[in-house]
Amino acid sequence: WLGDDSYITLRTVENAAQGHGLRWNVDERVQTYTHPLWMLGLLAGRLVTGEVYFTTITICLVLSTASVAWLLLRAASPAAIVGTFALLLCARAFGDYMTSGLETPATFVLLVAFVAAAQSGAPARWRYLAIVLLASLAVTNRMDLAVLCLPTAVAAMRGGSWRVRVAWGAVGAPPFVLWIAFATFYYGSPF
Repeated sequence: WLGDDSYITLRTVENAAQGHGLRWNVDERVQTYTHPLWMLGLLAGRLVTGEVYFTTITICLVLSTASVAWLLLRAASPAAIVGTFALLLCARAFGDYMTSGLETPATFVLLVAFVAAAQSGAPARWRYLAIVLLASLAVTNRMDLAVLCLPTAVAAMRGGSWRVRVAWGAVGAPPFVLWIAFATFYYGSPF
């Protein structure tokens, strides 16, 4: 199913696909969606397939399945697999929103990847770069995810030179920084 809120984004996607720009009404630049990365993903899907309804459902199903599979693969024991699966089945929000056309599937995939990066045994620089890049993508998908991602990104800065961390952070931050710059120019406001 597609939730009624998803049609706000889908109208913007349809207008953009028809060459009218990222807008709700053709004659005014107003950002009516709160998930730029998700909207851009739906737009890419729409441009490839030529239609938006089944494309949105397919993208939702693919990302939902990927996030569940990744979670289950990261489970440390059979009990953890069963517990994770049971929690997902019992979570009404999971069932309702993973195929609703809203940004939840992308949020889940990005958060699973973010936690995996934070827990990885990669060298500190690469781990920090992955954390910042995934945080930047997550915040571009839903800006309120900064509350979840920022503390981990700051904690990952420990143990290294401040200059090196800022430089590596700058390499990972462009998705969000570029979106803010675009929105400020195109819509007249960064939010």
